[in-house]
Amino acid sequence: MALTLFRPVGPKELALIEQSGWRAFPSRLPEQPIFYPVTNEQYAIQIARDWNVKASGAGFVTRFQIDDAYAARFPRKIVGSSIHEELWVPAEELEEFNSRIIGPITVTHRFPGDQGGIQGANQPEGIWQPTYAELGGEEAPKMMLEKMEIELIHGNYTVRFGGEIYDQGHYTVDAASQLTLLGSKGPNAGRTIPGLFKVSGDTLSICYGLGGIRPEQFTTGTDPQLYLVNYTRKS
Repeated sequence: MALTLFRPVGPKELALIEQSGWRAFPSRLPEQPIFYPVTNEQYAIQIARDWNVKASGAGFVTRFQIDDAYAARFPRKIVGSSIHEELWVPAEELEEFNSRIIGPITVTHRFPGDQGGIQGANQPEGIWQPTYAELGGEEAPKMMLEKMEIELIHGNYTVRFGGEIYDQGHYTVDAASQLTLLGSKGPNAGRTIPGLFKVSGDTLSICYGLGGIRPEQFTTGTDPQLYLVNYTRKS
């Protein structure tokens, strides 16, 4: 059986998790002898919202699964009320612990704070209607775009086609205008799609790296793994 755990993190740790392909948590510092994921989401939300935002400008709740029998070797510690339960993993065992993680690490909640240095006017949050799209230099049919919209709200994304939910998951952004989608439902479930974004008034442009490599510019050339979309704000 799989045990679901949660880990509240700041922007720097989240970036290192992303660099691992959403498969591992970074090594602990010398003064950090214990890696302690928590056993319930409510506690993780409290830490991300009330501590990580103050300490580093933004907080994130990550969720992952690990083999229950393996996790049982580590003690559980109550550090406050009954919901404040942590799994204490010695830092020297974190590498093996990471190897036992089942599937990708996902982001379930995002607490922006100061958006990690991104100003509010430059945020991609909102509901957006695609007006132009191209894949590998080939323009997508306008008729298809008219039926689509993407909603980016509080770290969660939803793509709708014809009013029906088509794709869902989580997303992160950073001060370097990098956006990363982490699919949880639909055709992109389990996928990590890195991208670039820019906001200009009521226009949002995103260039997606469908092959898992982050684009370097807002153009697709003839690369079939690059997907560029221009959106207009709906709300």
